[in-house]
Amino acid sequence: MDLIHLLYVSLLRDGDESVLPAILESARRHNARQGITGMLLYRNGHFLQVLEGDAAPVHETFSRILLDERHRYVCKLDELRVEHRCFGQWTMGFQALQGLELSRHPDIAILFESTPDEIAQRVHRGTARAVLQAFHSGALSLR
Repeated sequence: MDLIHLLYVSLLRDGDESVLPAILESARRHNARQGITGMLLYRNGHFLQVLEGDAAPVHETFSRILLDERHRYVCKLDELRVEHRCFGQWTMGFQALQGLELSRHPDIAILFESTPDEIAQRVHRGTARAVLQAFHSGALSLR
């Protein structure tokens, strides 16, 4: 088994938050069938998602996301081989982040404050790992 974490950011097309429930429902249904778990963070039109599972279904899911009209400016941040799942209890955990939560994590906040053009220049691989570390340490959690 080739277990991976794939982390990416994207922007919500047209900022239409009314599509968020449909995105979550679709992700949870698909992920349950594919054995994928993970989490989705959202703030002001910006997504950060971690997909975890066997490499083939995770890559197939990411390919679908690249074609999903509800996302734009999809940018893969990192792909890590891992020994175990971090988000195994969620087919897709979700948290809409508030400014106060992010003010304590400037290395993560940059993901929700950058324009698509800036992401490639300002965001480094360590940023994605900082997100995972924040969840491991309990500094960020999904409610």
